[in-house]
Amino acid sequence: MLARVLVVLGVGIVILSALLGITVGRLVRWGTRGQTQQPFAATAVACALLGVLVAGILAFATPVPNLWFLLAYPVAGWFAARGLHL
Repeated sequence: MLARVLVVLGVGIVILSALLGITVGRLVRWGTRGQTQQPFAATAVACALLGVLVAGILAFATPVPNLWFLLAYPVAGWFAARGLHL
């Protein structure tokens, strides 16, 4: 419900994808005990992109319901990579 309200606002989906990316990056860093080498960065980005894809399919029955959602993919990936190094 909250996700649908934020999507109507447009930028809300970008904010949620940024939060998802940071969370995934921090969880991957925690799971690897602080290691930030290349395979772990790629894993964090892939998991964040998969999370956005699954959220789009579950909430809207399509992976790209609008143009704001297209921006959610790179935002989630970038924040996942940054969250790994925080």
